[in-house]
Amino acid sequence: MSERRQGTFLFQALILFLFAFWLLAFHTGNSSLWDIDEPNNAQALKEMMVHHNLVVPTFNAALRPDKPILNYWLMWAGVHVLGMNSWGLRIGSVAMGALLVFYLALALRRPYGEQTALLAGLLAATALHSQIIFRAAVPDPLLILFVTIALVSYLRGYLYPEKAERDYLIAYAAMGLATLAKGPIGFLLPGLVIVVFLLLRRELPDLWRRGRLAWGIPLFLVVTLPWYLAVGMETHWAWDRLFIDQQNIDRYAAAMQGHWGPIYYYLFTMALALLPWTIFLPQTIAEIWQRRTTLLQQAPADTFMLVWVVVWVAFFSLGATKLPNYVWEAYPPPLCPHCGAPLPGVERDGAPRSPRCHPVPRGFIAGGLRPDGPGGLAGTGKNSAPGRHGLSGPALYRRGNARPVFRLARPAAAGHQQSRSRRGSPHSLPGIAGHARPGCLETLGDHGPHDPRQCGRTALRHRDLAVV
Repeated sequence: MSERRQGTFLFQALILFLFAFWLLAFHTGNSSLWDIDEPNNAQALKEMMVHHNLVVPTFNAALRPDKPILNYWLMWAGVHVLGMNSWGLRIGSVAMGALLVFYLALALRRPYGEQTALLAGLLAATALHSQIIFRAAVPDPLLILFVTIALVSYLRGYLYPEKAERDYLIAYAAMGLATLAKGPIGFLLPGLVIVVFLLLRRELPDLWRRGRLAWGIPLFLVVTLPWYLAVGMETHWAWDRLFIDQQNIDRYAAAMQGHWGPIYYYLFTMALALLPWTIFLPQTIAEIWQRRTTLLQQAPADTFMLVWVVVWVAFFSLGATKLPNYVWEAYPPPLCPHCGAPLPGVERDGAPRSPRCHPVPRGFIAGGLRPDGPGGLAGTGKNSAPGRHGLSGPALYRRGNARPVFRLARPAAAGHQQSRSRRGSPHSLPGIAGHARPGCLETLGDHGPHDPRQCGRTALRHRDLAVV
């Protein structure tokens, strides 16, 4: 990506961040604290500030083991800036929501393309549940942000080995911050998602070999242990015991405060929470079902996102206590990935491999609606979605779309053919359409890193243009 184009994208992502912040902050502080959690969190913070103790959460002079410390620190920062009022208590949650949108735009650019990344962030900001959870003085926005960073960063490390160490360490640090926000769920569930994904891919040993656990575990402990040890020693470990027993084990085993529901509870709450974008979910599910036989091997990023949703929702569906907030962390996958699926290009060791048919769901939320966007066949130029290891090229359409595919592909194919003719290539693209059979078109474009030294090995070959 050129520096000018990269600067343009960063400017667009920044505009999206500012828009999300404005949208979530709009009239947020004009209403009083509501529900039971916001007033209790505010009162606990007041007591901590009165006692000049930002280590031990208390409520009515008694230990309050409901949630760890990170949300109190966030509210404390907002109160110091805007005062002890609704604005000061909630502005931290607004900032976490805007940062989530900004992160999605930046982190999804390489796997799914610029347009998909920006639109995915926009849709995350405008979903119905986002307008509720990111306006409340509760710890959920912190957990949502850091769990998303942890899982997306791990996926990026898996897909792009050249930057794996950085991304894996970011993932472990984010799990640590998520644990400070809401407890063991901050690392247990992200870890379970990763393990299930690697088991399905038959690559579980890679978690130790390439997962940087030797550095990741110490980093996680450096982030989490200081406060948990401090609050434990100051309360003679009473806070830690109450937190683990009451707020984790008991809450999962038995319904607390009347928050219960059937096992299919989250199917309804997620449909409402993702409005107005819920209308695309049935089509997305149908597309995934059609790709079920090839999804695991040909689309590791989509497989990871699917495992993310299923594991997270299934875990809380089996729990006794149910709240809509528990599964917001599973919303980024249905909002983000299937609109412009990453292209298979090379193996994890970096060796080039032949492209495979890779159908992209049509009409989903962000990028797949545009034929010239990431995932569109005409996207063989600068707007094409970078695939795994930075590859670019058009995505593929399903069986019933042969005619639109070739119609969209002609301008790009003609330009490529002229370029090949100037180099004296014997291969000609216009003849492809004459040999078309119902099916899917192999990927056009570059099949390797954008390095002049690799041009001889990664040049487009005749077999790469075959229609199967």
